[in-house]
Amino acid sequence: SLQHEADIEKTAEKAPEMDEFIYGEMSHAEYQTIKKLKRLSQSNNENEAFLAYRKCIEMCKRYHLEFDKIKV
Repeated sequence: SLQHEADIEKTAEKAPEMDEFIYGEMSHAEYQTIKKLKRLSQSNNENEAFLAYRKCIEMCKRYHLEFDKIKV
């Protein structure tokens, strides 16, 4: 999965328009942030998990993503 993402990032660097094709309205960095927030939403720290979940849901709504379908 990480190798695949690295390949996508390299492709996007070579052809900036590919970034828009792959991620739509969001940037690669924003997608990575969503994935990080989803991972943090599973934290043992209840406060951290809640805040990360809330922010992730907010970003998912903004970009029309389904929280449950985001692979971590």
